[in-house]
This record gives sequence, C-alpha cells and structure tokens, in this order.
Amino acid sequence: MWLFEPQHIDEYRRLDPPEIKNKNNYLVLLQSGDEVLDYRDAQQRYSGCKIILESGGDHSFIDYHQHLKNIHQFLVSA
Repeated sequence: MWLFEPQHIDEYRRLDPPEIKNKNNYLVLLQSGDEVLDYRDAQQRYSGCKIILESGGDHSFIDYHQHLKNIHQFLVSA
C-alpha cells in the first residue's frame, strides 16, 4: 500500500522545480482523453519541451508502443 502524507509534499516540491531549465531533457507523451489529469496542464508545464500529443486515449497512453522508435531516438540522442 502506498500512502501520501503531509511530509511528502515538501519532498515532492524539492523534486518538482517551479521552472524546467533543461527542456531538451524531456519527452512528454500526452493523450487528450486522459481521465486522471488534464493534458493541457502538462502541455503548459512542459511548454518548450518535446511533446507528443494525441487525440483520445487515456491516462495509460494507449498504443505507446507506436512511439517506441521516437522514445529510443530521444534517449540515445541525449
């Protein structure tokens, strides 16, 4: 079981800086049908990073395997 407690908020804030400085270090895969998170929030947060945005889908990013070539290329080019 995983528990999110008040002390975890400070840990999260340290891990999640208010500004992303090295935008080239991020590849963000989003689907507009995400039922858990609003993809537009992530799109705004990661503005300037490489983003793959698809219509539909869900939080699990359906058919991500179709992007394995892009993901591999991103990882080896870093």
